[in-house]
Amino acid sequence: MRSPTAETTPVAEPRRRPFAGWLGNASSFWRAAALILGAVAALKGLHMPLTWAATQAQLDYSHGFIKRGLLGTIYRHVGGNHYRTLSGIFLLELAIFYLLLLWLTQRARLQERFGNLAVAALFTSSYAITYLAHLIGYNDIVNASLAIVLLLIRDAQRRFYAALVIVPIALLVHESFLFCFLPLVLLSFVLQGRSTLRSREMAYATALAGLAVVITIASSMHANMSRTMAMQLAAETAGRVDFPLRTDFFQVLSLSLRENIHAAFTSMTRPWWWILLGISVATLLPMLVLLVHLMRRLLHSADASRWTALATMAAMASPLLMHAMGWDVVRWNVWCAVAAYITLLLLAMHLPEGHLVLTLAERNAIILIIALNMASGYGLFDGLNTQPYPFFPALLDRGRYGY
Repeated sequence: MRSPTAETTPVAEPRRRPFAGWLGNASSFWRAAALILGAVAALKGLHMPLTWAATQAQLDYSHGFIKRGLLGTIYRHVGGNHYRTLSGIFLLELAIFYLLLLWLTQRARLQERFGNLAVAALFTSSYAITYLAHLIGYNDIVNASLAIVLLLIRDAQRRFYAALVIVPIALLVHESFLFCFLPLVLLSFVLQGRSTLRSREMAYATALAGLAVVITIASSMHANMSRTMAMQLAAETAGRVDFPLRTDFFQVLSLSLRENIHAAFTSMTRPWWWILLGISVATLLPMLVLLVHLMRRLLHSADASRWTALATMAAMASPLLMHAMGWDVVRWNVWCAVAAYITLLLLAMHLPEGHLVLTLAERNAIILIIALNMASGYGLFDGLNTQPYPFFPALLDRGRYGY
């Protein structure tokens, strides 16, 4: 009997493998990677709110105007004197911030600019995302969300009118808005004004900057209260909350702006400040360098002016000015990294459209930095450490020791 020939033997069709197809598609892979890596990075740093944040949330206007008392006034009306309630509010604030950041990333159309979302995955995997989860309950999270809300408004005139309301509110939440987030809002007007100093957008930016400076000086130049009054407030607050207060927080209320600056520069003379600086540089600088490189590519492709480039770099670096106001070394460097990513998003949103393909070197650099991001974890407040994947050490201990 003659054996069947190759022509008469039916050829089996290759089995469809959806998972392999997903991994082989750069667009879907990097989109999922940005979400998965972001979730892992956030869960590494997530914990119950620190008592410093919970203590700060007790400041309110019950005894008259007080710096950073706006949120506390709101919290007091929704049960903010209970730690569990306050923790739930803080967790909601953090979730809203992450969702707004994802929304801004989508509006920036990074995939159209760079061909995929590898740049987004670079940032979402970063130590900045981990540290922001660690900052749960801090006023920075609310202010960052308020800034992103403004940046999501495409029309410059509507954004200006909204900013006339939101910027004063943000400054009453925490005066750090002036350096950490306002420059990003101003940059959005600069980019839409196409660097014309006499444009309507530049007038908007100038007016907002002037308003913000006046409000900050009026609310922050002098100390809120004397040391005696601060200690009395601490004792009164301790009587209406169900968690231990950070009494050293109330000492901050008795410092004037000049005393705050002196304390910040004094801290720079101590070894721990430089150790924390080195940690944050090691964990954030590789990503920051690559983000700046991509910004330069976008600016060059759009033939942007030198003035636009300077405004871009100023918006990105402005959170570093907070080193002169406070001694939270890693915190300000993290916000610089966040500002760098948001600056890149603003360039992608407002510069003339163009397609920039990531080079092989840029893609490989992203992969390498993502690996470093996932391994980063030092420099958190109160000596805390990050939680390793899959984030269940307590369950493991219970199963091992039976309690």
